[in-house]
Amino acid sequence: MERHPSIVWTPCAAHCSDLMLEDIGKIPWVKKCVERARNVCKFVYNHSWVLALMRQYTEQKELHRPRITRFATNFLTLQSMLSSKSALRRMIVGEEWSSSSYATTPAGIDMADCIFDEQGFWVPCDEIVKFVKPLVVLLRVADGDKPAMGYIYEGMDRGKEAIRFVYGVDESKYGPIWEIIDRRWHHQLRRPIHVAAYYLNLAFRFIPSFKAVVEVLNGLYAIMEKMGPIGTSQIDLFRELQMLSDAQGETFSRLVAKDGRTTMMPDHWWNFFGPKTPNIQKLAIRILSQP
Repeated sequence: MERHPSIVWTPCAAHCSDLMLEDIGKIPWVKKCVERARNVCKFVYNHSWVLALMRQYTEQKELHRPRITRFATNFLTLQSMLSSKSALRRMIVGEEWSSSSYATTPAGIDMADCIFDEQGFWVPCDEIVKFVKPLVVLLRVADGDKPAMGYIYEGMDRGKEAIRFVYGVDESKYGPIWEIIDRRWHHQLRRPIHVAAYYLNLAFRFIPSFKAVVEVLNGLYAIMEKMGPIGTSQIDLFRELQMLSDAQGETFSRLVAKDGRTTMMPDHWWNFFGPKTPNIQKLAIRILSQP
């Protein structure tokens, strides 16, 4: 960055998202629930007869679903167990399990206790699945094959709001989770390029919930100064930006351009509909095509 002033760096969004999940996984009651779920899966998948019986009751649905990171795998396992809750309970009370030698082993007894522990396992399991899901969605977006720069800022904001919605107005519940997220977001991942990408992603720019707050505008202006096309004045960029803000011009106002805001990848949209604002178009494509 010292040698090349127009270069911007940012930590890996997928890695930072995963660190948030790992930090949440260290919360004592979350850690306990995850460990119990992992013990059940370990017992089931280490014994072929138990695995076959489980698949029979769950109609071939799996409990363990390996994914890109350890905690994402733990979350999806909790989600799978929650969807198979009734099937697992039917299995435990069934004749085949009750008469098997596995039912009297310490691990088998622990599994049965877990499956019938409503308050100690299923209630926290359901809570974890609800508030972690938005972060796992963000992790999938950040770690996907498509350019994701235009979705990180909005995805983080939407994820926090979804977590607050789970707990209603009880800040004592969602507050500690927000603190964990903010610790990684504010100290590592939040960069001007993310807010500039949010502003230039027209999937969000023209919806009522769009936030043109000071942070967003300052980030956009900083990126315009740093990454704007060489030889282009800031006045020219602001003039084109005004056309975008008002959806002016023959191209921006076309119905196909408006529909394309939410149906096309943001960098592709700018490639097709941005020639009337060539400087902002170049800047937007440069930012929004980033992984």
